[in-house]
Amino acid sequence: MDLTDVSGRIVYSGQMNTTGGKKTTTVDVSTLSKGMYMLTVRSNDGFTNQIRVAVQ
Repeated sequence: MDLTDVSGRIVYSGQMNTTGGKKTTTVDVSTLSKGMYMLTVRSNDGFTNQIRVAVQ
């Protein structure tokens, strides 16, 4: 998964953890500037999901 800022720059890239059938992760956003970001999650079978994230 990647977290990108509004200019398209990747500010975080990582993997999700699988625990009990659920995929989870923690992203420390304390060093990021306030604003909108796009979280892109890709599955092993090629499915992509994008979620808007607001850092306040």
